[in-house]
Amino acid sequence: RDADIWMTETSAPARMPGQPETSDEAQAAEVIKRHLTAFAIGVKRVLWTGVVDLDAFGGERQGYYSYVGLATNPAGGGRFEKRASYFAYRALSDIVAQADMRSLRPIEAGESVTGYTLNAGSGPVYILWRTD
Repeated sequence: RDADIWMTETSAPARMPGQPETSDEAQAAEVIKRHLTAFAIGVKRVLWTGVVDLDAFGGERQGYYSYVGLATNPAGGGRFEKRASYFAYRALSDIVAQADMRSLRPIEAGESVTGYTLNAGSGPVYILWRTD
């Protein structure tokens, strides 16, 4: 049977207390990586877990889901702020809206670089990142 595949939930945390490997920048990079990797294997739709942090998800305050939003949640005691991941998501959405997703191809760029190219709008777009 021929059916579209959707990834209905993916996420990566922004800066979490006590987790030095997490950051707003790392989350923004994950937005791009997770979406492009999924699209490259044929996933038609990729949905981020939440636009804003899920404060006290499952009764757990300051847990994983308290940091996965593209923006902070004022209900968590702070104020609404767009994270770097919001702007990464918006930029990728602009590219995808103009793109022929059938043109998405991996780029051979060396052992420690992963990337993709696709035709969008007025020409090709190249998106690459280090893997080491």
